[in-house]
Amino acid sequence: MGPYSEWSTALEKAYTGLIQRLAESLPNLIGALLLILAGWLIGRLLRVLTVRLIHLLDRAIRRLSRSNAERPGILAASAGVLGSIVYWVAVLFFLTAATQVLGLDAFLGWLNRVVAYLPTLLTGGLIILAGFLVSALVRDLVATTAPVADSQRVLLGRVAQFVILVTAIVIGAD
Repeated sequence: MGPYSEWSTALEKAYTGLIQRLAESLPNLIGALLLILAGWLIGRLLRVLTVRLIHLLDRAIRRLSRSNAERPGILAASAGVLGSIVYWVAVLFFLTAATQVLGLDAFLGWLNRVVAYLPTLLTGGLIILAGFLVSALVRDLVATTAPVADSQRVLLGRVAQFVILVTAIVIGAD
């Protein structure tokens, strides 16, 4: 037996070990790929539902607010962005689950910290969105019911909107 047979035996053992490890981790790999595929599909569905809900909400707000009926709503303009955010959050949750199935601990720790921060970020965004909606409604309410001149009504309505919006942004950012 020469060096050729020793190398052949060493390579055969290495390939056999590689095939065994692949066979052992194949179910985990398939499970992770299925989780990523499910995350992609659910993310797309949630994006479509989010965009439709925002358009519906925007139409309802424009019906309640008579002065804004002729111009496009700000919510409708940002529906695509909000839909994409929802899509990526859903994909991130499923990606976290896939990395846990694969046992990628370093990446899993980072993803868990990101996912743990998402509820705080979502709450702040919802506070800012609610502040925006309430401020627009208060602006219209003040502008139509204030017992002052027409030009002062609009100014008073915008001041009320600004105060509510700044307060919502400060609270939401906190």
